[in-house]
Amino acid sequence: MKTYAILLSLCMLCGCSTSLSLSDDPITAAGEIETIIPVGTSKEKAEKLLAKAGIVFREEEGMFGNENVGKYIYGDYRESRNFITKRWQVALILEADRVSEYRVNFGLIGP
Repeated sequence: MKTYAILLSLCMLCGCSTSLSLSDDPITAAGEIETIIPVGTSKEKAEKLLAKAGIVFREEEGMFGNENVGKYIYGDYRESRNFITKRWQVALILEADRVSEYRVNFGLIGP
């Protein structure tokens, strides 16, 4: 069942790259990202999936929020509606150039 959910998510992501929708709850959003980019995904494949989802990203090392997470892919995703922008900052933590964990920060940017 989990494999089906992952495949369905990837198909939806590839076919409709602008329809990404993440929860406002960072823990739930991290789980949603894991569905799209499972633990163990190579750095290169993760970057391709982030690009298809419309998430701007770059490689970082060190602090994410208040935590030293080592080497990670930093992603920045925003949605704007009615003069309010929702912003997700995502860290795909890397070990041996593979995704090992996730961290998500969420916030609102107003007018």
